[in-house]
Amino acid sequence: ISQITMDTQGIYGVPLHVSATVVFLFVMFGTMLDRAGGGAFFTRLAISGLGQYRGGAAKAAVVSSALSGMVSGSSIANVVTTGTFTIPLMKRLGYPATKAAAIEVASSVNGQLAPPVMGAAAFIIAEYVNVPYVEVAKAAAIPAFASYIALLWITHIEACKLGLRGLPKKELPKFFVELKNGLHYLIPLAVLIWELVVEMHSAELSVFRAIIVLAIIMVLQPVAIAKVHDADLWAAFKFGIKNTLNSMAAGANNMAGVALATASAGIIVGCVSLGL
Repeated sequence: ISQITMDTQGIYGVPLHVSATVVFLFVMFGTMLDRAGGGAFFTRLAISGLGQYRGGAAKAAVVSSALSGMVSGSSIANVVTTGTFTIPLMKRLGYPATKAAAIEVASSVNGQLAPPVMGAAAFIIAEYVNVPYVEVAKAAAIPAFASYIALLWITHIEACKLGLRGLPKKELPKFFVELKNGLHYLIPLAVLIWELVVEMHSAELSVFRAIIVLAIIMVLQPVAIAKVHDADLWAAFKFGIKNTLNSMAAGANNMAGVALATASAGIIVGCVSLGL
């Protein structure tokens, strides 16, 4: 009991240390980007690019889950953000409810593998194996890419078996319009990749700087929209501040489940290291 509760080989071991220092920042980054509108942007972008093809809604679900997974690192968050839009769309096009849900879940689970932001396990691997996080992300890039290519192929086969067609072009959002409207959501992601890959900074410093850039965007975004529509700039600025703080609080709430899981992993490690 003393080893598990008081020693660094128990609850307060490597998994909890990693979740408190690194994973927390990445979870907050993903939550903030989603609250800013990044999750909806990735979904609309995927629908506009793939919606017209056979079984396009399912292919868009796969791609939007891949894009969301790159920044959330959480399967549950991925299903919640992209699934609320893609599952009803797949059902409307003729996919059975169970297959629509299965495609979304399979795509979202793989989000934990998609660099640059991966699941908590990736950071724990980096800490245990004593390699930079960017090396773990590089190793995961090929299996992540392969799994999403396989999912796209499977959704195409399912669409052929069910005799499905794509969405009418007039119902689809315009790809380049969506890209232009949401280009600012890619800036924090670009900063994170630059810091990790080019500057070779630590995962903590890289995501911290990306969070600062994202927070500035979240504060200024409502102000820019208000300026375009000749609305109250001060009210928009206050809304931006409030939304940023609320998204940080939501990030902390999302982290609670991860922290409990990593603390439980520490108990298992403690039991094994006692000689089991």
